[in-house]
Amino acid sequence: RPVRDRLLRERALKIREERSGMTTDDDAVSELKLGRYWSKEERKQHVVKAKEQRRRREFMMQSRLDCLKEQQAAD
Repeated sequence: RPVRDRLLRERALKIREERSGMTTDDDAVSELKLGRYWSKEERKQHVVKAKEQRRRREFMMQSRLDCLKEQQAAD
């Protein structure tokens, strides 16, 4: 698995280098998307983490609203 990821990453770098030398148009070069390769497992972990953060954020918002309602009721 790590070997496959490394090969894909190297291949992407090689293709990017080959394509960048073919044009003098700066706009075409700036359109290339640069970033790291995410394995299937890393994408899964990212989705799980994002869901957890979203759930936590919604819980905090709800608790804030409940707290404000209690304060208004007390006033």
